[in-house]
Amino acid sequence: MTKEEMLAALAGGAVGAAGSEPGSAPVTVNTFGLGVGHSVQLLQAVAQAQGGVYYYIRTEADIAEGFGDGEASS
Repeated sequence: MTKEEMLAALAGGAVGAAGSEPGSAPVTVNTFGLGVGHSVQLLQAVAQAQGGVYYYIRTEADIAEGFGDGEASS
């Protein structure tokens, strides 16, 4: 198991515990990588483990797309 897989499993366990309360809804986790220098593998693994999506945010203009807006406001 890689470091990224272990961290994703830990994160998934913590989020899963939060969603295990009686009557609670499942928790979806989306992750965002801003610029360079982050672990794509870790962020993808965390998102996938929780039914979410990883978004790469290269520039400020990409932020709105990551949140589903499709275009940034001026």
